[in-house]
Amino acid sequence: ETISENEDSLNLNVILAKMYYNENEYTNVISLLAPLLDLPNKQENYWKLLALSYQKIKENSKAVSTYQKWLEESPNSTSALIDNIFMLRTQNKIDKALVLSDKLISLQGETPISHVIRIELFLVNNDIAKANQSYTQLSQKLKVLPEIKGLLGQIQLLEKNYADAVTNLTAAYNKKPASNYGRLIYRCYEALKQSSQAANFLSSHLKHNANDLWALMQLALNQIPVDRNKAISTYQTVLEINQDVALAQNNLAFLLAEKGELAQAAIHSKKAVSNEPKNPDYLDTLGKILLDQNNAAEAVKYLTQAVEISKDTIAEPIYLNYVEALIANDQMLLAKRKFDNFKFTKTDAKRIAQIKAKLPKE
Repeated sequence: ETISENEDSLNLNVILAKMYYNENEYTNVISLLAPLLDLPNKQENYWKLLALSYQKIKENSKAVSTYQKWLEESPNSTSALIDNIFMLRTQNKIDKALVLSDKLISLQGETPISHVIRIELFLVNNDIAKANQSYTQLSQKLKVLPEIKGLLGQIQLLEKNYADAVTNLTAAYNKKPASNYGRLIYRCYEALKQSSQAANFLSSHLKHNANDLWALMQLALNQIPVDRNKAISTYQTVLEINQDVALAQNNLAFLLAEKGELAQAAIHSKKAVSNEPKNPDYLDTLGKILLDQNNAAEAVKYLTQAVEISKDTIAEPIYLNYVEALIANDQMLLAKRKFDNFKFTKTDAKRIAQIKAKLPKE
């Protein structure tokens, strides 16, 4: 009611926008704040609420442009610089983020925050030397903090010092059991060939983070050679959380096809290809399922794409499925030419002989 009498009051609009944001009403935040973009002297909360609301509704390009406009209007704002650095990091534009971090240091001097930011950026860039250099400039008081131990653990992981890395990463994980720490700890155990510790950690992590997609995907991968039905169940759980995980769609399709559930397999495989239409492995899975459904013409279409995309790096199983689809589609001469022009080095000789027997003789 107050705003209706003071429509141009930026402060009042930001207060109401904060209320909307806390109630998860992100479109209301945008409706309230976006029309005020041309007003001068906008406060920090205005930019943060607007940008974060765009991110929440997955309008990432508008979130990016909001952060950029904030920095244009307030080039010496520490908050604008830091938020733009984080935004660039999510876009993997590390060099641009480092340029902004240089500006942050020029404004603030070398502070703990600036060093921590630069360590994180150097780690993304796999620049161990510079990450180490920034780490050494931190005070001992900071180095004992779990979060900083987590950064040291990441440096040690890049240096392949896995034993020390897992100790420091675990200290950070115990303070905040986030997925990124979990993934790195698991990598350390695998590198140390400590498979039982890796499995126990993954199980413990999932007890407290049941919807962690990375952990579920890793669990499913571990289950495939042991119990394929459990792997199917885990992939289904992943897709209940996020149906756009193409790898889960593809792997579930493959496992269902193995069981002869071709109709369901085709549904999942088509979703995987829809999400990543240029992935040769996903095209191959769909092509093989269609071939098993006696739809040779469609199978040839997808397997041809898989072969053309792979070019010189094509996997032998994909190429064999392609040749088999050509045979099934009665394209015998093309199948023979493609078969004769390919050098097989890893495929079982029995399967090669079976396919060769279907081809026309000289």
